[in-house]
Amino acid sequence: MPTAIAFNGEGEIAGIHYRIHGQGPALVLMPLSLAPSQWGSLVPRLSNHYSVIVLGGAHLGIISLLEERARSGYGELVAQVLDRTDLALGETVLEVGCGSGAVARALVNRRGGTNQVVATDINPYILSEARALARDNGLLGVIKFEQANAEALPYPDAHFDVAVCTTVLEEGDADRMVAELARVTRPGGRIAVLTRAIDVGWWTNLPVPGELKSRIDALGPSTGAGVGDRGCADASLYARLTEAGLTPSMLGPQFAIYRDGQRLADVLDRLIGVLSESDARLCRDAIQQAKMNGTLFVAEPFHCAVVKKGKNAREG
Repeated sequence: MPTAIAFNGEGEIAGIHYRIHGQGPALVLMPLSLAPSQWGSLVPRLSNHYSVIVLGGAHLGIISLLEERARSGYGELVAQVLDRTDLALGETVLEVGCGSGAVARALVNRRGGTNQVVATDINPYILSEARALARDNGLLGVIKFEQANAEALPYPDAHFDVAVCTTVLEEGDADRMVAELARVTRPGGRIAVLTRAIDVGWWTNLPVPGELKSRIDALGPSTGAGVGDRGCADASLYARLTEAGLTPSMLGPQFAIYRDGQRLADVLDRLIGVLSESDARLCRDAIQQAKMNGTLFVAEPFHCAVVKKGKNAREG
């Protein structure tokens, strides 16, 4: 028989957040990938019959994946791009599409908490988890989390010194997002943008025949999430930025390097999972060989840009 629970509230155990609603037999709800509503709309009805336990936190679902990505070569690449913004003490920063809040937390830590960071996302569930992680790290006082659509940001013109947008332009109207980033950035401010690069091959450092290696590297762009009809995940990023009247200070594809223990096993599984049995076996042998000599890595390309808004630019 299911165990009846008569407790309402929330808490955390071993890094897993829980919220309990209603009373009766326990019903446990896990996070759903990127579904914006998650279970929110169902909980009031379910809680009339069950003790609904909604789980979340950095170790479950999409939040776990986003946090793991931030600890990998992807996070190192984002840090290198942010270096080029020359963020100064006290400047205000907007992050558009903050996900789990890992980049926002890194931005705060860059200057010892002297920069006010506004972190936005269109997904209310992800935003609530990002807020919880910031709270756990003692950073809620300097990061303000707000729900916002990247195509229509709810901020005045020329409001921020620096704007940051990483792997978001793929998902909507990229030109509209770029226009909004430019609009809310003050004249003389900087905008850092990073997108996936589906027009650039990956690099998998495996000792396999050249033809097989070329096929593996070509598989890389197909392993990520799709690109929206008006999204951007190619070199058109650079023209979109300059056409918006922004001046480049850094443009070009860069690689996120995944090493052992940094998403590498997952990335390799996705790359070789579509190969024939014989080719997959050859790759697995090569992986073990590369692990033994310490040369195993996978490089994923991203289009990266840091641009400046001209001091005489008109607001959109």
